[in-house]
This record gives sequence, structure tokens and C-alpha cells, in this order.
Amino acid sequence: MFGGPLNILFIPSPFIENADCESWAVTSLPVVFVSGEQSGGGKRGMGYLWRVRLSSFASGAAAASGAGFFLLYKDHLLARATIARQVEEIKETSEKHYEALNKRISALESRKEPGAIKEASD
Repeated sequence: MFGGPLNILFIPSPFIENADCESWAVTSLPVVFVSGEQSGGGKRGMGYLWRVRLSSFASGAAAASGAGFFLLYKDHLLARATIARQVEEIKETSEKHYEALNKRISALESRKEPGAIKEASD
């Protein structure tokens, strides 16, 4: 908005009753110099500007990393739930296949002669 640092101005306050020369109000308004000169040398303002930019960058990076962590965490929970559901489905189908195979094996063993089973197990 304004180029240069913010300067503090001391102006007399018209809102204080019995205002004399010793009652002053402090305000921080930007001062625009028509001649292009700044009070305080101007070099102090650049350090302040870099600190403001650096703190703004740091707060933006912290907010972005927090939002990114939240999104990755939610994505992780969704993927974990999906994988767990798929594993449960595979487990159920494999248990069904296992039971079916056990029934078939039991049926085949019951048809065979008892002597043939003993020979195979020796």
C-alpha cells in the first residue's frame, strides 16, 4: 500500500477534555513523504520488511503443511479401511473354499476302502 516503514506520530488529541500541550495520543499511521526522504535512514525498514516476509512465509508454510498432513491422514485412513475390507472378503471366500474342499475330501475318503487309506498313510 505505502512504500517504506510505518512511523509513529504523536498528535494532540481533541477528544480529551482540557487538552493542553502535554496530552498526546499515539497512533501508528503510515507517513508518506512527498520529497522521497524517509526518517530513520530507510535501512532499518528493509530488515523489518524481510522479517515480515519471512514470518508470513513461515506461517503460510506451516498452514499448508498442516492441511497437507490432514489430507494425507484422511487418505491413509480411507485406504486402510478399503484394504481391511478387501482382506476380510478374501478371508471369507477362502474359508468357504476350504470348507468345500474338506467336504469333498471327507466324501472321497468315505468311499474308499479302509485298508487303502492305511497303506497311503504308512
